[in-house]
Order: sequence, then C-alpha cells, then structure tokens
Amino acid sequence: GEPGKVYAAYHAALAAADPAAAKPYFDEESQAEFPAHAAEIVQSYREDHPDKSYRIVKGWSRGDRALLLIEGETSYSKVKTEAHLVREKGTWRVLSEQMQVRLGES
Repeated sequence: GEPGKVYAAYHAALAAADPAAAKPYFDEESQAEFPAHAAEIVQSYREDHPDKSYRIVKGWSRGDRALLLIEGETSYSKVKTEAHLVREKGTWRVLSEQMQVRLGES
C-alpha cells in the first residue's frame, strides 16, 4: 500500500544519506528541525534503519496511522524494525523506527 511505497522512498533517501531527499518523508515536527539539524536528524534515523536490505513483512493502517513490520539487515546484524507512519497534510510520513537486533542468527 501507500505507506509501504513511502517507506521504500524513505529507505532510498536514508541509504544515500541525502537530507534533502529524506525530508519529505519525515513528520512535520522533525521537518521543522531540518534547517538547523538536517544531517543529524538523518543520521539518527539511519542508526535504527536496516541499511543493507529490508522486507516489509506485515503492515496495518487505521485512519491517519500506519505500522509496518520490517525484517532487514545492517552491516552488523539481522534486525526487526517497527516503522510508525502518520498521514499529515494528505501524505504518509515516518514518525519513528524502532529496531530490535537479532543476535546469534545467521
């Protein structure tokens, strides 16, 4: 669905470490901080993001909120991530990502 498409574009922007490309995919509160802290914001989200690969396992949406369950891989581990999205001004945006590291799995 649409939240998954937004997550794919967000993933590409984070992988490229491109604050200008990533900005439209962040919620309004994060975007308000961009003029002074764009690089720091993108870097902080990259820390909880599966940077090597990802697959959306399940997704739900209700009203203006969506949750995606994601399995992926970083340079150091396989991870499971919850991506929380919110629809603001008619577009889906990433509100937060929460990663769980899966230690000892190959």
